[in-house]
Amino acid sequence: MKKWRNLLIFLLMVAAAMYSFVYFFIIPKTAAFFVPYKWKTIVAGETKENYHIYLGRPVTDTSSNNVTSDIWLDRKNNYSYVLNMQYNSDTVGSAYSISYTFSNGLFYKSAIIQSDSADNN
Repeated sequence: MKKWRNLLIFLLMVAAAMYSFVYFFIIPKTAAFFVPYKWKTIVAGETKENYHIYLGRPVTDTSSNNVTSDIWLDRKNNYSYVLNMQYNSDTVGSAYSISYTFSNGLFYKSAIIQSDSADNN
């Protein structure tokens, strides 16, 4: 009976280690790898029209001149990506962030992959 208990404890520890490895290492590295190519190459400081030409039409409604941010969405397998671009009063990109959400039956993880502001350029 003691052998079975020790074996069960060992198997649970191995399962916990594998779960942690996938959750903290594999999912974030894979998310960074699958970010849409155009999103990897953007920088803050361009005009709103340049972002729309390069990235395509955003999900948010940009018909109003009062819009201070745009959001683009992309989905690949179990990953959902969100690009959020913030604009200043002159419709110049002041900051952006790229985040992801991974979800399936066993795991759920959400984090920011990349962010930058025009002040950092």
